Amino acid sequence: MTGKAYSIMYHDVFPEGQFKQGAFYTLSRAQFRVHLNALESLPFVSVKTCTEDWGSRAPVFITFDDGGEGSPWIADELERHGWRGHFFVITNLIGTSGFVTADDVRMLARRGHIVGSHSCSHPDRMWSLSDTDLEHEWRDSAQILTDLIGQPVDTASVPGGFYSRRVGEAALRAGIKHLFTSSPIATTKRLGDGTVLGRYSVHRDTDVSRLASLAGGKAAGPRRQQAILWEVKNIAKALGGDRYEALRKVFLKFTMGVKRFKSQSTYN
Repeated sequence: MTGKAYSIMYHDVFPEGQFKQGAFYTLSRAQFRVHLNALESLPFVSVKTCTEDWGSRAPVFITFDDGGEGSPWIADELERHGWRGHFFVITNLIGTSGFVTADDVRMLARRGHIVGSHSCSHPDRMWSLSDTDLEHEWRDSAQILTDLIGQPVDTASVPGGFYSRRVGEAALRAGIKHLFTSSPIATTKRLGDGTVLGRYSVHRDTDVSRLASLAGGKAAGPRRQQAILWEVKNIAKALGGDRYEALRKVFLKFTMGVKRFKSQSTYN
């Protein structure tokens, strides 16, 4: 399908007070509940999954990258609103500390959520992989998930936002029909027999007014801001090469350290 879709990219959700390394893109349970309640209150929001009929209104897709351990709890919360989400799993990490188990993956699929690939190993720079490695990351991860849930897996998201046409074409050859990127756009694109969808990212500081914009609200400012920042990041990726991911991790670590210090200072 093509047209417009407002896809929102989450990662994991943790219990209150639980801080983890790299937690900038995670929410507390209380924050996530506020987000879901806000989305339900918006008259223009129609939450769907990418594999069902989108209808006449631009749908909102709720997605989660990495396959974090909070996925079963997240699924419960989505279902309270009658919704289903998209859970993109790093297959090499299934059953390891902090990530979903094989039983979790089966449960998500059984309850109607979309289970998709987030590659085998979450390579730092997906677009720089050899053809052989690209095929492995997409085909093997999709097959592992297919074997787990007993049905073909044809959805995926690109790790780290390192999408290129070559990355997309490799996903198509692996049977992926719906490929989510991290590009902050609502317009979907055709690639062969598949659909490429952008997403708007959510982090700990995303409030409900900004969320409303990301879900297709009239206030387009936050969507434009993400688009501008994305272009800057793409330039940094191209110029930074292998150093980009290391610099990004240092920046996120510093950012979260500052935010945690300010938070502690407020209550001490």
